[in-house]
Amino acid sequence: MANCVQSKGCDLYEPDRNSYLIGDGNIGYILLAEFDDTEKAILNEIMAVLKRYSAKYKCEEENIRKIVFRGLVIYPDQRRILAAENEVFLSHYEFDILLLLVNHPGWVFTKEQIYEAVWDDIPVSVDAKVECMIYSIRKKFREYTDRQYIRTVWGVGYKFDPET
Repeated sequence: MANCVQSKGCDLYEPDRNSYLIGDGNIGYILLAEFDDTEKAILNEIMAVLKRYSAKYKCEEENIRKIVFRGLVIYPDQRRILAAENEVFLSHYEFDILLLLVNHPGWVFTKEQIYEAVWDDIPVSVDAKVECMIYSIRKKFREYTDRQYIRTVWGVGYKFDPET
């Protein structure tokens, strides 16, 4: 069988004179097998490579950061949201507002604080912009769930409340 060489954290295979490539290497591993190997031995090698790859992929998948609140799942790094297991598509600013509130559950933010945290320009008609974005977020969530998640604190601003 081919000789395995470890180099810089990667598995490299040095072919013997009677070895050949199985697969195209797209999964990150190249499998070399000798011509006289039995089909079972080749299958065992393939299964071993797939097992290593599956374990690596599963490990990476488990490291994906997510925030979960009662029927709401947010993947901040992917900018992806699921409400009642349905994907909710938010604009850039809508997502940033939601993430600001979600990262501080129960905190009340004024419209000015939300605006300063999300927009990078000089505040112009802060109230209208923030109110419009909050309305839009709530409307998009209503398509999939009865929960509002964002509560208005009259005379102050908004807060994330997973119980609403």
